[in-house]
Amino acid sequence: MVAKISFRSAQLEPLSLLMGANDYLADRGFEKIRKLLSQEHPQFEQHLIVDAYQPGQLFNLASPSLFAEPRLIYVQSPNKALVEDLQKFSKEPIELTFVLVRVKGAAAVNRDLAKSKAQQIDCEDLKRDSDKLGFIQAEFRDFQKTIAADAQRLLAQTFSNDLAELGAACSQLANSEQADIDFETVDALFGGREQTTAFRVVDAAFAGDMQTALKLLRNALDTGIDPVPLVATVAMKARQLAKLISNPAASASDIGMADWQLRKLKGELAGWSESSLEDLVGLIASTDEMVKGGSRHPEYDLEQLLIAVSSKTS
Repeated sequence: MVAKISFRSAQLEPLSLLMGANDYLADRGFEKIRKLLSQEHPQFEQHLIVDAYQPGQLFNLASPSLFAEPRLIYVQSPNKALVEDLQKFSKEPIELTFVLVRVKGAAAVNRDLAKSKAQQIDCEDLKRDSDKLGFIQAEFRDFQKTIAADAQRLLAQTFSNDLAELGAACSQLANSEQADIDFETVDALFGGREQTTAFRVVDAAFAGDMQTALKLLRNALDTGIDPVPLVATVAMKARQLAKLISNPAASASDIGMADWQLRKLKGELAGWSESSLEDLVGLIASTDEMVKGGSRHPEYDLEQLLIAVSSKTS
């Protein structure tokens, strides 16, 4: 069985599997592969397959083009047809074609994929405190910054329930002018969970306060917040609202949040319906693609997503 590796250790391989339940780590894995490809080939085609994979789709996308540009193909809904095509692809890789597959859950098709000799990138949830501290340390090493041990622990405690939040906080701190991050700095920025810049942006949007949401967005982007976790935060909020709409009597534990968060979520439910949330999910998916390289102006696409959320006309 192939050992899983961190997204930080991923290499540019013909076939890579993003293995595990954590979508944020899968996003980081995708970004790592995309960055490696762009370093070798500044111009390349990118294809995102969100819907059910169709037989032969991989080979159609990989067929030679006029300019023979490399291709990055990301399949998010694997099925038996994909497994069969990947078996052929593994035996005879197509030159300058790189395939990523999102694999989560215990479906038979995912077990079949896990048996392959592809590069497997670990996207399992970080449940232990030691794993979260290791993630924080690695983030700051990547930015060539240092962070005090007590500051690491405060970050891990503050963002214990969502790795995307933790990653966004690390990014914001590491992009500051301060070389050494201490406890006081972390406490000043994130001592209260509601102070987290990325989540203030999203909270303002779901509260219908478009002007504040856009202002906070510009400030967040100026201070180094990555657009990808921001979109992930909108997606998380949409999933929470969808759970509440489908089960209005759901408890905080049913949705995976604290009681005060559930009370807040119920206040944000006004104006949303199953239909409007379905539309929002579609817009989130397209925005996610845009901020991951599909657009030259991802900030604009992110603004449009927040405007749609704020006006509840997505």
